[in-house]
Amino acid sequence: MIKEQLFNKLKTKGIFWSYSKNLTYEKAGDKLFLEYLLKYGDFDDLILAFKLYNQNYIKTIWEDKLKDDKRFIKLNLMLARVFFGMNVESSYFKEVKSARFEKFRMFASSNQIKRRNKMSINKELEVRSGNKCELCGSSDELSEFQVAPRDDLIVVCSKCREQLEDSDKIDESHWHCLNDSMWSEVDGVKVVAYRVLNALNNQDLLDILYLEDDILEWAKDGIKDSNAQPVRDANGNLLEDGDSVTIIKDLVVKGAGFTAKQGTTVKKIQMVQDDPTHIQGRVNGTKIFILTKFLKKL
Repeated sequence: MIKEQLFNKLKTKGIFWSYSKNLTYEKAGDKLFLEYLLKYGDFDDLILAFKLYNQNYIKTIWEDKLKDDKRFIKLNLMLARVFFGMNVESSYFKEVKSARFEKFRMFASSNQIKRRNKMSINKELEVRSGNKCELCGSSDELSEFQVAPRDDLIVVCSKCREQLEDSDKIDESHWHCLNDSMWSEVDGVKVVAYRVLNALNNQDLLDILYLEDDILEWAKDGIKDSNAQPVRDANGNLLEDGDSVTIIKDLVVKGAGFTAKQGTTVKKIQMVQDDPTHIQGRVNGTKIFILTKFLKKL
């Protein structure tokens, strides 16, 4: 009875939103229940759980599901010290490598996995992400993803990227990963989580996802307005944030002291709010506004 009450308390918070609405404690099972209780349960509920379950059993689940995840360093430190009696520092968890990552590394070194996507990620992002998708934790086909309209980058896998770039392909069951990543310390990850939850109309998780005012404004800036006019290049091709284009005519950039030459490629363009005739992009290291009629999508 007590276990069911703890489970229902988590369910009321919307923690199991990506599972069936009819999910019960019996159907979820102890492992799934304890995994989410460790991640999101109140402190008093954790104390109660350790009275209901064997400590070694809980520790096994913790080691399998949480300990290797760098997104939960602070939580893992508390669990290790308070509940498992481990005298460790936070640096212990920063150095932890998952078995999955080690396997990936070995395969890569023997050329059994294509490396082109990994090589596109800068070293700082590799270290921060632990060579895993910062949204779902996958190690498959990683690449950089710009969280427009800012220049911030996060690491995503091919499956997350495909759904982020095409809303028609969104698979709600895939995004249960946001139960974890929405609490990331990386603002860009939280912004993407907000946008996906908004697309899924998941108000329960949106209500508990806390964003500072400027981060919330950033998140909302990236949500497409259904009434917004489409932005198109000189040939009528639809342009979107993150696209690459080429300039089809020499353009004098007033105030910048240079000419944007014909044939120049502009990567990771950004839309201009309420103006379908311009885009923003970097040319010669300077962010400028460019008329879309002088651009061709690549």
